[in-house]
Amino acid sequence: MNNKRELMDRETQIAKDVDMVYLVKAFGYTPIKRGKTHILREHDSFVIFNDTNTFYHYSQRQGGSPIDFCMMYGNMTTKDAIHYLLDMAGKHHEEIESYTYKAKKVKKQEYNLADELPEANDNYKRVFAYLNKTRGISGKVISYFMHNKMLYESKEHHNCVFVTRDENGTPKYASMRGTLTNQNIFKGDVKGSDKEYGYGVYNPGSDKVIVFEAPIDLMSFLTLYPDNECSLHALGCLGINSLISFLGKHPDVKRITFILDNDIHAIEATQEFKMFLSEQGFTIEEHEISRIMSDVGINDINDYLVMKNASREQEKKNKIL
Repeated sequence: MNNKRELMDRETQIAKDVDMVYLVKAFGYTPIKRGKTHILREHDSFVIFNDTNTFYHYSQRQGGSPIDFCMMYGNMTTKDAIHYLLDMAGKHHEEIESYTYKAKKVKKQEYNLADELPEANDNYKRVFAYLNKTRGISGKVISYFMHNKMLYESKEHHNCVFVTRDENGTPKYASMRGTLTNQNIFKGDVKGSDKEYGYGVYNPGSDKVIVFEAPIDLMSFLTLYPDNECSLHALGCLGINSLISFLGKHPDVKRITFILDNDIHAIEATQEFKMFLSEQGFTIEEHEISRIMSDVGINDINDYLVMKNASREQEKKNKIL
């Protein structure tokens, strides 16, 4: 009996020692190295911890060892997961496609973002008016992003097009937002966008980055705090992928402040991001605007900007009266 137990324990340990990076590749995922961790290109907030050979999927709130991964993502029993991993360990570095529990790989169509970007309008008047009059963003901030080819107006639908470019000026990520105010606002990423790229401004003179959900939130912050000298980064969603990529490219950044929305999903995501990044050695700091948004009950920083502008206009009217 003891020999059987010892054998089971030894097999379990061998299964747990199968390299997590090698394992996720077997399931068809693409791990990307980020310091002492790996993230998955296909899933924001999925992190592999190289030191412990474990994973945690922050958006799903689940994680564990290679055995747990097989059970969660391969729909295996504990016994099947161990046998699968033992088989993988025995085959060493043979082709992953030979395994019994291989993931079904779907060949994705690839797009060149530069070819997919919507045609620019002859002028950007509608986008400027929407961002300035409806969203309260200062003309100086809008002009900055337009001048730096990070914002333009599409010709066909007059959408705001927010563009992120690499160091060579090649577009890597683009998102769109409608400018109509009397119906549901259109939102969406342009085909070919790389989720490793967020949207924002890098300041090499600062060791701090302030993180937002969307470009309009980032621009709202610059309107409220025009003297800001920190780097600014918009995730484009509630995934941490682009931020981890940003931090990997800029190791001088040591401090992080989150100013995400004030809804339950964003609040939970913020807490998870803070916990993960604190464990990676980053200093997490708070900004006064987050406390103000919470106290006032405002959903996001742009709502606060619009409210503040309306209050200022009302004060002017009261003085005239």
